[in-house]
Amino acid sequence: MRRLTREQHEQVLRYFTMKELCCDVARRHATDPHVIRRYEEIAQRLFCKRAKPLSLIQQIAKNKILEQIKQSDHDERLWERDLAAVVNDPSYTLERRREALRQFEEIKNEHEQRREELDEQLVSASLSPTHFAASAVRLAYRRRRFGQCEFFSRLDATIRRYLKAQLNGATWASSLPLLHMLALEWHRNQESLRSFLEGCFQRWEETTAPMGTQRQNVIMHGAIAGGLYRVINGALEGPFSVTMKEVPAILSEMKAISPAETNKGVALYDRLRRRSSRNIKAATSSGEVLGHSAVVDASMLSHGFA
Repeated sequence: MRRLTREQHEQVLRYFTMKELCCDVARRHATDPHVIRRYEEIAQRLFCKRAKPLSLIQQIAKNKILEQIKQSDHDERLWERDLAAVVNDPSYTLERRREALRQFEEIKNEHEQRREELDEQLVSASLSPTHFAASAVRLAYRRRRFGQCEFFSRLDATIRRYLKAQLNGATWASSLPLLHMLALEWHRNQESLRSFLEGCFQRWEETTAPMGTQRQNVIMHGAIAGGLYRVINGALEGPFSVTMKEVPAILSEMKAISPAETNKGVALYDRLRRRSSRNIKAATSSGEVLGHSAVVDASMLSHGFA
């Protein structure tokens, strides 16, 4: 039963990931599968971060690893050639040829292990540790600054300039995939696009609120599904299993609830327990539909608290 409960909490986490990607918002604003997928792609480009280019020092470190890989492969080929010559030469004694074959296998195994280590280092060195802010951050700020009507008026003007640039063959217009998707939907149905974007911005505010319900749900179900790590005697140990009764303290520690809410004790626990049951029920009934509606890398989601 405990394993089933953990699987249910993991399903809830996947369900909230799909909600953060606005898959449900896309389905509420469209019925055509092609339009739904286009809305999902717009939301993905709004919320996902884009990795920054590697710095000069990071590029140098990456090139050094590439040189080590080339040198390792070169040395391994030379050793294999020399030892293969001994193994295939009948002028050597049988014992010497067997020894050469044993060395051949050892060098081959050592090279494979070394290559795996270097490949892992290369992958780590190739991934940028920093990202640009998600487009939703900039657009949400402008929406708050100018107001809803003025924001969409400016967006309409931007899309018109983009379409004009496309017709004139401007080179910069080919490097803006988000604006391209917005222009396609703007041309199809402007009111539907505005309503969908407004729903996305509202979802963005919900998911990035430090004490919002969305963050509380993610922390609650994540702690129960994956356990909790703690620093004990200067070392990180875990994961330790978490029960629902421990969730209020975890939320308080993560500053996901206010001190006034923390002091409610049993009432807070009962509310969280009922909410957890509702989330599991909602994920069970809707998770499969949302899970197949979009395929994206959830690790690239841009949260205000990530």
